[in-house]
Formats: sequence, structure tokens, C-alpha cells
Amino acid sequence: MSQTMGPSIARPKAIVYSADTMTLESIHNIKDYTLLPRFAFISSLLLTGILLAGCSSTAQQAPDVPVNTVTGSWRVQHINQQPVADYAPVTLNLSGTGQVSGSTGCNQFSGAGNLNDGMATVGKLSITRKNCLSALATQEQQFLLALEHAYSYYQPDASSLVLADREQQPVLRLTGSNAMPEQPATDLTRYFCQGAGIVTVRNVGPQVIEIQVGEKQTLLSQTRSASGSKYVGKDVVFFSKAKEALLQIEGANHGCQKQ
Repeated sequence: MSQTMGPSIARPKAIVYSADTMTLESIHNIKDYTLLPRFAFISSLLLTGILLAGCSSTAQQAPDVPVNTVTGSWRVQHINQQPVADYAPVTLNLSGTGQVSGSTGCNQFSGAGNLNDGMATVGKLSITRKNCLSALATQEQQFLLALEHAYSYYQPDASSLVLADREQQPVLRLTGSNAMPEQPATDLTRYFCQGAGIVTVRNVGPQVIEIQVGEKQTLLSQTRSASGSKYVGKDVVFFSKAKEALLQIEGANHGCQKQ
């Protein structure tokens, strides 16, 4: 007995929608409306992922900014318990945004630094490269090393600041600039010296002058002289009287006239 077969009906192919193919146009192309709940579920997952990614990006764009709780301009009085030369002030400026700057007594420096809640951190510093006198170069190295070793700080009073290392040994003692007495203005005198050019003479302390010839600076101490003023330093002698002077460098004499 033969069996009559009816016309065959093609089964619809399964339609798979992914995150890469879902668009507004794909919604209109859906023929099997039973897939709509699945489409809505995947869409909600995508929206959640986008929102989380946005929050993460926002968080990454707002890093913590260190803030100094100690600010202002400070003058260094002692480096590793040794007094700083009066004629070459060493300073430290602290901003509220985590930046430090100042003078080593010869060169200028700046960089990142943070004094907050008793802890001290000073990062890598940028520094000028001016030629310094031997004594000032040594002082500069000691100061920069002290900043590098600074680990904590405390204030004995409102106008004083002490930076200490990990062993709680003081490396820097500073005084607020507002508490410092005003320094007397230094006197600058220029001479034109034959064979040496313009020579600058600066009074930096009692019976001490600094002579600059070109880029080289030398400290001279006053000695006894029958008349006029005589200063002596390493390989340099300077004698002045009225508007005339004599500069001796490594045994060579240079006649000078005050400008």
C-alpha cells in the first residue's frame, strides 16, 4: 500500500545574532520573533560593558596628586649638623602641588617632592650646571645627597623644619624665610684688567671677596697691607687702591681700572 507524501516544508535556518552583527537594521530583519528576548539580553550586556569601561577610563584619568602639607620658602641652616656658608644661601621652596625648588648656594634646582603627614620624599631633580667654587661644589653635593636621603620630617616650631633619614638622624635643618633677618646688600664692583677683560669683585662677608674672571670664581681673604686693600686666594692676589687695582693670576700681573 503506497503512502502519499505531502509537499515538503523547508525548516527555517537558525539565525544567530552576535555583538558584531546586531544593529538597528538587524532588528527589522528578524523573522523569528522568538529571538527578540535573546537580542534584548545581549544588548543589555553590551550596554553594561560600555558603562563599566567608561567608569574605568574615568578613574584612570584622575590619578592621585601629592600635596605638601608643609609649604613656603625655607633657608637651610645646617647640612648633616654642619653650618651652611653665610655667603652662599641654600634654599628650599615647597609648593602645595608636590613640587620643590631652590638654590644649592651655587646652582638652581627643581623637581617633584612631597612632605606630608611626617613623611618626606624628594624625586629626581633638574639642576643647572654653573661652575662652582670648590667649597660651594662640596656643599652642593652634601645638600643634594641629604635631600635624596630625606625620609621623614618634623617641626620643632612653626618657623623651623628638620628633615631626617631612615635612622631618624637630622640631615637638614631649615628656618622659614619669614623668620630670617634681612641680609645686607652685597657690593659689586667691576674692573677692566689688561689681559683678563672684565673682572667682577663682590663682597660676600667680613674681609672676604669673590672675584669672577670669565666663568671662574675665586674666594679671597683680606690680608695686611701698608696701603690700599689686599686679598689673597689660591693662585690669585688682588690689590686695590682708589680706582686702580692689580690682579695677579698664577704669577701673571694684570693692571686694572675701575669701571
